[in-house]
Amino acid sequence: MNFLRKRIVLLSVVLSLLFILVGCKEDQLSTLTVKSNVKAEVTIFRSGESKTLVGENLQFTELPTGEYELRATAEGYKDYRESIVLKSSNEIKEIKLDKIPVVKDEATEEKDQAKDSQEKVEVIKADLDLSLFDVNNNPLKAKVILKKEDKVIARKEGQKLSFEDLNTGDYKVEVIREGYQKLVKDISLKEDGVEVPLYILGGQIKQLFVDKQNDIGKVKAAIKNIKADEELILALSYLDFSSETPEFNLNNELDRLAKIEYDARARGIDLVKEYGDELIGNKVYTLGDEKEFVVSKDLKKANVNATLEAVGQHIYVFVDNNKTVATEMVEQLVAEFDNVIYPKLTKDIAQSKVVVLLTDFKDVPVTGYFNPADLYRDQGNEERMFYLNSDRSINTLLTAAAHQYQHLLFFTDKAKVGRIFNDAWIDQALAQLAPRVCGYIDYEKQGWSTEKGNGWVYDKNYGYLNNTQKVDLLTHDGSLAFSGASSLFASYVLEQYGTELLDRIMNSSKDPIVVIEDYTNQEFSKIYMNWMTTNITDTINEIDNKLYKYNSFELQRMPKFAKQKINQKGIYYIKLDSNSSLNLDLSTIDESGKLGIVLIKKKK
Repeated sequence: MNFLRKRIVLLSVVLSLLFILVGCKEDQLSTLTVKSNVKAEVTIFRSGESKTLVGENLQFTELPTGEYELRATAEGYKDYRESIVLKSSNEIKEIKLDKIPVVKDEATEEKDQAKDSQEKVEVIKADLDLSLFDVNNNPLKAKVILKKEDKVIARKEGQKLSFEDLNTGDYKVEVIREGYQKLVKDISLKEDGVEVPLYILGGQIKQLFVDKQNDIGKVKAAIKNIKADEELILALSYLDFSSETPEFNLNNELDRLAKIEYDARARGIDLVKEYGDELIGNKVYTLGDEKEFVVSKDLKKANVNATLEAVGQHIYVFVDNNKTVATEMVEQLVAEFDNVIYPKLTKDIAQSKVVVLLTDFKDVPVTGYFNPADLYRDQGNEERMFYLNSDRSINTLLTAAAHQYQHLLFFTDKAKVGRIFNDAWIDQALAQLAPRVCGYIDYEKQGWSTEKGNGWVYDKNYGYLNNTQKVDLLTHDGSLAFSGASSLFASYVLEQYGTELLDRIMNSSKDPIVVIEDYTNQEFSKIYMNWMTTNITDTINEIDNKLYKYNSFELQRMPKFAKQKINQKGIYYIKLDSNSSLNLDLSTIDESGKLGIVLIKKKK
């Protein structure tokens, strides 16, 4: 009852949103960005409470509007103090700390003066470095015009710009980007040079974080009148990044399959806790060897007797004695594994040969399967192995081989470092990414793996884009839609941050979320919000920002739009126009939770 009561508390948010549209006033929270000319310890005070950050470009978030005292200190500089008033959701304050003068004795002073009088007057040169950001504190490319005494000195375009060997003095910077407000700023350039972050207001994308009823003031400030030729797309998600145990309907075939996948990942954590990295060693086989394989009763009712029919440089292929598999298919599997899958997924890290069992799965529609218990003594088959369904077409078989091999690699690294955190979601994400890396899945193609299609994303019934409200990114429920979501997230992370981040996730004992935050120096919620924005903006040509795009492929359509009732699970996309009313039903949101909201304006 307490849980339900909590969820009902934010029902009042619905009324608040309605009041917004008719002008009801609400207290607001503000974001204060402080830019210092040196690395400083910056503290803000209000009503006996304080918050301190250290750096040059600092962001204080979720501050109630009102008056604050700002103090800044840095070694070798005079203390800085000032009273400020936060009035809006985005305030930018630039502060300048002055150096403490060095006191010289009379002899030294006279000597310096004599030296100065003998030297010719030199023109002092310095560099001006600019970094451009949007109101969401994300990097933004724009055109920059640099002027001195109203004369154009230089023009450049980009996000990080450096103007080198400038004469010291006063300059004017103009920043221009279509769809954003023009920014004009005066800058005084001294001999030490200047690094300046510039925040450009406007744009088509606004990101908000709402966790209290009073925060609705942020929405009020962001939602403007929609013009007749415009649409406003809202993306909303409950930002709870704790995992939950999914529920399965065992009378449903797909749910039974999903549970098998979920159980295997959950079992992996238990095995690491109990046995750590005590993995089985290598075994050597020759063609014609026979072996009995123990198979989970969830997959087959009996064990499988199989014969080794092919040996590659990195793979043994056993075939069920009760199955006839074409020699050409077996040979192609070996060739693709040795020449494509192994080198692309293992990089330069030498791995032992993997055992693959080709058999059928009549009771459940399994294409491939990896059981971490097989890697431990007395727990399974005591093999570095995975299973493939011999009844599938060759491209589906190769897709599954890449997917299951990535699971094996992920678990091997997990056991070595002793990671026992929830990582099933990113495990599945990387396994879904693997077939694309190997060239077996086209992320722009409809259909399923037989034709290289990406049905996990596009399928009308089971694909992610039609089921965004049903998927919690951090809860691996084994569903097809979850696999689609996780593959898109892995692709986004790979494109934005590179393979090194993915390697660190696999080889760290830390929670994957912590690894991502440490590497990117951003909160996971920020990256998540950028990703859920990208799933809309990738199909909007007029939004030209790589941060909100998949750069190696194009989504073929937008996610399905939802009704205005928001649950704690998934991402909800809502489309409004000038004739729409906003009646969000947030009654099921837990009062302690945080809601992420993205507002995207576009032409119809």
